[in-house]
Amino acid sequence: MKYMDAEKFIDFTKSLGFSEKIELAPGLFSQSGNLPNLDSLKDPKLMANLSFGQGKLMATPIQVSALINAIASKGKLVKPKLIEGLVGENLEYIKRNFQRPAKRAFSRYTADFLKEAMKMSADIGTGILGKPEACEVAVKTGTAQSGIKVGEHYAQQAWYAGFFPENEPKYSVVVFAEDAESGSKSCGPAFKRIIEEIYNNQLEN
Repeated sequence: MKYMDAEKFIDFTKSLGFSEKIELAPGLFSQSGNLPNLDSLKDPKLMANLSFGQGKLMATPIQVSALINAIASKGKLVKPKLIEGLVGENLEYIKRNFQRPAKRAFSRYTADFLKEAMKMSADIGTGILGKPEACEVAVKTGTAQSGIKVGEHYAQQAWYAGFFPENEPKYSVVVFAEDAESGSKSCGPAFKRIIEEIYNNQLEN
């Protein structure tokens, strides 16, 4: 981070949807989260904090999901949405094309590198507690300081995010827990159960 340009770093982070409201359905928006201002990043310690998700960064599960989707999609970013289409009184589609255009967020090489790192996290790293037995996944765990005091301690926010199948991704899952122990211990088992349910339902169908 010592040699990275702070302005370029902030612009890249914004291009991934951080600090931006995402319209999930007509008139329904997610929270925007927060990024530190450019002036504060003149301090190299704050710049380093931002690089691994600490400091004044605040992200929503929707934003993290968008980032995970971009890695799974070989570097192409498509903002998440809630609706597939609109139907009439006979339950027939009257409008279905809500697909948002994909944009290149980072290179395919970078996406492949991150995917391999996330696969290792599930296989032998911090994500091992959330790895399903029957299928391969790529995951990232996180345990973030919140600055929010709960009783006599400061709450930690736990994350476990990933996608599957690892080789041809179709599903991404983000599990978030407030005032938790760690991403792996607090969120990994829930991720594992969700993926196993999806996998088993596919086998039945």
